[in-house]
Amino acid sequence: MPAGGPYTIAMNSGSLSQTLNNVLFGDVIVCAGGRNVDYQTQFVNGADYYLNQAGNFANVRLFHSGSYTIWAESSTYFASQFAAVCWLTAVKAYNQTQIPIGLIQISTYETRLEQWAPASSVADCLGYYYYDSFSIYNYFIAPILRHRISSVIWYQGEENWGRTGLYECQLPSLIRSWRRDWGYNDSSLPWLLVQLQGYGSIRNGVSSQRWAQKLAADNVPNVSIFTSADLSDGSSPYSSDRPRNKLPLVDRLTTGLLSLLYGQNLVTSGASVSGYQVTMTPLTSFYASLIITVDFTSDATASGLTISPVQPCDPAFNAYSCGVPFEISLEYTTGAPSQWIPVGSYSLVNGQLILNTTVPAKTVFQAWRYAWSDVPRMVLYNGAGLPTLPYISNFPSAIAKSGYYVIEFIDIVGAGIGPVVPGNWQGGALTLVNPSGRGDPAWAYQAGPNSFGTLAHPTGLFLTANGDCNGVTLLPESGQSNQNWAMIYTGLEDNKYMFYNKLCGWTALNNFCNYGSTISLQADGFSVTNCNVWVANYVMSL
Repeated sequence: MPAGGPYTIAMNSGSLSQTLNNVLFGDVIVCAGGRNVDYQTQFVNGADYYLNQAGNFANVRLFHSGSYTIWAESSTYFASQFAAVCWLTAVKAYNQTQIPIGLIQISTYETRLEQWAPASSVADCLGYYYYDSFSIYNYFIAPILRHRISSVIWYQGEENWGRTGLYECQLPSLIRSWRRDWGYNDSSLPWLLVQLQGYGSIRNGVSSQRWAQKLAADNVPNVSIFTSADLSDGSSPYSSDRPRNKLPLVDRLTTGLLSLLYGQNLVTSGASVSGYQVTMTPLTSFYASLIITVDFTSDATASGLTISPVQPCDPAFNAYSCGVPFEISLEYTTGAPSQWIPVGSYSLVNGQLILNTTVPAKTVFQAWRYAWSDVPRMVLYNGAGLPTLPYISNFPSAIAKSGYYVIEFIDIVGAGIGPVVPGNWQGGALTLVNPSGRGDPAWAYQAGPNSFGTLAHPTGLFLTANGDCNGVTLLPESGQSNQNWAMIYTGLEDNKYMFYNKLCGWTALNNFCNYGSTISLQADGFSVTNCNVWVANYVMSL
């Protein structure tokens, strides 16, 4: 049937008959995710104008998986309590196409992606298992798989931050599994992905989560990303990770929907980085000039690219959360640890971005990044008013490579993994120790072909979980089976990992944040704590 309506459908079978009234033919869009899909239209800044007209959009129908038992016509009452990003996007799209839209809202506050995935997709990501996996999928998604849908708006990720190494695999796996279960191939069913807004975390964990979302958009066909990174709202009474200023995001999603679903030739994204060149010129014996020339993909997204003024940091956030627009990473030839420093000046010249700063002479350039903070300072916008996404030139691998590492507790410099009794390594319980006078030991990590590996100590012993998986000791390799470890990048700045043991059901190497507290294996809890995230600084290859 062509899009339109309302129609009446009459069904007859012998002496039985039934009539369905006020039926529309059009597109059904699933809006799924966490707290920002759950965020209602009535709380959005500037939404009153649209809510007052809600009754004019009877051809935008609403179904809330947790509240309604029927499709509801748009009205001020129903629209005010519906997913804001979903309803407002549909209304703006309908205004241009006049094609009826049915919206299915599936939102559950504070949920991790694993809960949205079918059981068949979990094994796609190293067999990782979460204690509440599949719950939302089984309850909300599976029952509507026979309902034909046209696209998905996905807005989730806050509860997965700190596990970026897993998320960058899990999100593409989720997209592919939903497409498969709905009967689509991997290049169909348009997927509109919202990149996380600005809010505070620890150690730029939100920035890495945004990058994992970008990787999904880059690597999975027919997925487009629409950032809300520049739409922070630290004073939101509903928490800083639920901003009220959603209308700019709605405009971006509307443009994406009109392009992806309805074939309109529109610019839907900001300019993207295509490459860069680095020039370092000595100035004195102590300083050098470092210039990075950044190129952008030559298409409509780069048209009208400008640099906007840096917006002041929201007083609800600290300066560290806001960061600076551009930074570079330098490694010192003297052996001092590498660090990120702000870029001195930046400008656009003939469509290229020029980053110019003065650096110490005895340094080597490592990387550069843009808008890499919890509340990013975004300054690059194209002629369509769309921002360039946060960028980093050397994002760490999700899975650690083989080599020697110095493993330390994330919050206490110099505190590492050691024995309860110094010198008593074999069979002894491991703990968090102050290695004063002994130095941090280097641990050898040998990654296997399946990304799981063994973690060994220079004494020749191997990190091993005991039989009930509640303790960790060092034992000889012979007869030990619980040596299957994965070092997975957390996304919390540089060289920070969680250590998972596969054979213990994906439990994480943990400590209760105290010297002398035994290192054990704990279930991967709902929140990332400092106790199961370790600094694992790469020292050398095996």
